[in-house]
Amino acid sequence: MSIGRRLMGGSVLRLVDFVLQVAIAFVMTPFIVGTLGVQKYGAWVVVGTLVGYYGLLDLGMSSAVTRFLSKAIGSEDRQAYSDTIRTALVVFASIGGSGLVLASVAIYCLPSSIRAIDESLPLILIILVSRLAIGFPIRALNAVLSAGLRHDLQSVASICRLLVGNVLILCLLGGGDGLLTLSVCVVLAWLTEYVLVTVFALWCASYPILSTGRFSRNVLREMASYCGKSFTTQILNMIRFRFDPILVGWLMGARWVTYFAVGRSLLNYFMQLVMNAVGLTKPLFSQYDGRGDRAAIKRQFRRLIRMNVAFVAFVGLSMAIFGEAFMVRWMGDGFRISYVVMLLMLPGYMIALMQTTAVNLMLGVSRHHYLIFNALVDGLVHILLALLLSRSLGLFGVPLAIGVSMVCVFLTMQPYFAAKVSGIPIRDYYMNCLLQPFLRVCAFSTVFWLVFRSLIQPTLPSLILLGALKVLLFSPYCLFVVLNRDEREALGRTAGSFFSSRHSEVTA
Repeated sequence: MSIGRRLMGGSVLRLVDFVLQVAIAFVMTPFIVGTLGVQKYGAWVVVGTLVGYYGLLDLGMSSAVTRFLSKAIGSEDRQAYSDTIRTALVVFASIGGSGLVLASVAIYCLPSSIRAIDESLPLILIILVSRLAIGFPIRALNAVLSAGLRHDLQSVASICRLLVGNVLILCLLGGGDGLLTLSVCVVLAWLTEYVLVTVFALWCASYPILSTGRFSRNVLREMASYCGKSFTTQILNMIRFRFDPILVGWLMGARWVTYFAVGRSLLNYFMQLVMNAVGLTKPLFSQYDGRGDRAAIKRQFRRLIRMNVAFVAFVGLSMAIFGEAFMVRWMGDGFRISYVVMLLMLPGYMIALMQTTAVNLMLGVSRHHYLIFNALVDGLVHILLALLLSRSLGLFGVPLAIGVSMVCVFLTMQPYFAAKVSGIPIRDYYMNCLLQPFLRVCAFSTVFWLVFRSLIQPTLPSLILLGALKVLLFSPYCLFVVLNRDEREALGRTAGSFFSSRHSEVTA
């Protein structure tokens, strides 16, 4: 299977996965909030935030395993491939077991103020943390799929988890202990995904996973050198993105966490959409790096970053246009405040996500130490501004702080680092890679809004028809106005390879 076909297939299935997530969330979020109540749903968000910190024990190893497996594939080093997997499995199993013991002790020592959230809280935390512990060795197998560009199989496993989890929630949530039942449903769904990932990894690994590999101290040292930087970035990002619900709950109470979380959830979906569509290229850059092909890295990066910018600009501006009507239709008129929360953060998210390909390049060629500077500066500015503005602006102070800090960092530091790693002159990067496609998409979206704004209503027919019309009109505009000839031809070759291969399989 060609690289282009793998990337196209992975992107298509990950987009299907994303659309299912959004569609199901459209139905399930009001159901869960209505069943649990605003107070308990806010508590669930806080619990999820606390449990999420367990992910820090990854130590950046997942990214390192994917990087070195991809490099081994590019250099056709079978022994390095097998040794990397065996070493990763041993390390992840050790991390998961040790983390479960430490987390159990921490849960036992929880202060009474946190236990007061729900009487079942200690058991809920143990259940959720146990799921994470089981999932650590699966990260090595997920890296096998990522390195082989088999994002399509990852998506199949994710879709099955999504369907199983939400069917269980629909059937069980209304009849039991709300938060405890919800946590059990979540864990059962994740176990389904873990089983599928294991089967897929054993089936399609580039080389045998367990038969020839051995635990290697040399491999561990190489991965430790790489993942030290990834881990630092991971910590900073986790603090940046998980600090805010806690701050809102601390200053204003759990009720306001719900409004903040709902507004941010749309941006989280935005981020997932971008990662699914254009965030699959890190293993590709690692394979080129394994072959020492710098010209291919520069050529592909220039194409991909411009497509990245066009896609993010289109989706982000669509969120600004349709967001308020969608929020009212989704959660009710009382959640207009969540649209404002989203809108304050949207510019920062757009500028950051436009450069997803740059992040993948840095990770793929082991220049990810630059990401530490981005995360550190953004995190410091973000937290200081949030503490300052939330006291005077209340709920709106936190999203405003997030938006301002992201704009400052990702409009200055990130372009400099991206240009340096890719070899593209900084002026060329700003003008041709970022600004040109962004302005052309802005022009289209502005005209669309001026013409159709009076028709945008908080109803499904209005949102679906106008959204479909915007996509329909933008597709030829993007191909012939936003993208250049080289990018159109590259996109056409990839699509042609994908669909011709599919046709051959069907007729065979």
